[in-house]
Amino acid sequence: MADAHGILWIWMGDEPPVEEAIPDLSHIQALPALAQSKGTMPSACSYLLIIDNVADLSHVEYLHASTLGGGAFIGSRPRVAGSENDTVVTITQLSEAVAAPPVYDRFLATPGVKVDLMNRVTWMAPGVLKLDISVVPVGEAPESGLRTFNAHIVTPCTATTSHYWYWLGRDYRPEDADLTRLRQALMTDVFHVEDKPILEAQQALLGTTDLYAAHPVLMGTDGGPTRIRRSLGRLMSAASDNRVSSAQ
Repeated sequence: MADAHGILWIWMGDEPPVEEAIPDLSHIQALPALAQSKGTMPSACSYLLIIDNVADLSHVEYLHASTLGGGAFIGSRPRVAGSENDTVVTITQLSEAVAAPPVYDRFLATPGVKVDLMNRVTWMAPGVLKLDISVVPVGEAPESGLRTFNAHIVTPCTATTSHYWYWLGRDYRPEDADLTRLRQALMTDVFHVEDKPILEAQQALLGTTDLYAAHPVLMGTDGGPTRIRRSLGRLMSAASDNRVSSAQ
């Protein structure tokens, strides 16, 4: 067990623990305490479905239209990149001159102006995702805008149930405790009332069948989740081969 970035990490493998494998979430931990909040959501679905959900944010335009939507997340196609060792996949999307999502618009210096929205999801094997978002008036540097830094941590419980933790942070109005409570309540509602029923309904339909074995229709926005699943599959296959070799 290791204590890193304000989280206890437990190594479940038979081999000696590899502390270098702990994801770097120090940028969230470094935010003022009043600008952070955390929550948990036990889920009756595979951890892979939760990863899919975070890695493809086009769904916010339909499932979270009144809070996180607004058109920005479907304004451009995400760019997907993976590491050579399959342990990291990055999904970056820049939507230019779009309406700000409602949850951000009210905090702009001039609400209602068009913005550039930069969204970056970084998956770190096997089940940690960082979600960094920047919202700025058109043409301004991403670092100068409203920025949120979030972590989504998913651990399998069984083949069809998961433990899901989320960690929310921001760098604007960092000492505003009321805003932190507002964001926590809003995102808890988004996750528990909107995401959770859909994810669990997907699992109920799939049963024990793997999603890709069900031959889903894939769209351009599915590039990130697909890359993650393929990378994770190779890692799991390699780990299985190593166990077999060690046992011989």
